[in-house]
Amino acid sequence: MGKIEIVGLGAGDLHQLPLGVYETIKNHSNLHLRTKEHPVVKELEKENITFRSFDAWYEAEEEFEDVYQKITEALLAEAENADVLYAVPGHPMVAEDTVQLLLKNEAGVEVNVLGGKSFLDDMFQAVAVDPIAGFQLVDGLSFSVDRIDLGGHLIIMQVFNDFVAGDVKWKSLEKYPAEHRAARVDGAGTSLQRVECV
Repeated sequence: MGKIEIVGLGAGDLHQLPLGVYETIKNHSNLHLRTKEHPVVKELEKENITFRSFDAWYEAEEEFEDVYQKITEALLAEAENADVLYAVPGHPMVAEDTVQLLLKNEAGVEVNVLGGKSFLDDMFQAVAVDPIAGFQLVDGLSFSVDRIDLGGHLIIMQVFNDFVAGDVKWKSLEKYPAEHRAARVDGAGTSLQRVECV
């Protein structure tokens, strides 16, 4: 039986990828990507690094949870016969449901998280905030104002389209005044970084 090793592709460009993660990706013969929709992947393709991605599965299923379960099952089945390297955006331990499912697998497959870089460091730098003041990280897809702590900074991740942004805005108005300032950050830490105060 093989094992599954998990790495993070970081939040942006190839130059942000930790050297150890990059070398692991280059030297592994059985690379699987949760998604190829990531800036680092274009660079990996230029270096002729081969991989399998699960992007088509998102189009075939209606719910993310179903996709994550199918990805987990496929990776565990693959690990029955070979070692697998699984790469996800960001850091594997930050908002990655497939990683949590793999870590809790009951098939007896060894799963190791090798690391990566999350978007959080670049986010704090982009908005010039020191996290020592306290912060809360929440998912825009399951955003609930009842769980917000008004005593620190709030980072709402996965606000990737107008629908999610609108939902977050209207729910936020239950706790924050309409004139409360927020920073909308895209591509933190990359050459495409955009920070807009709204």
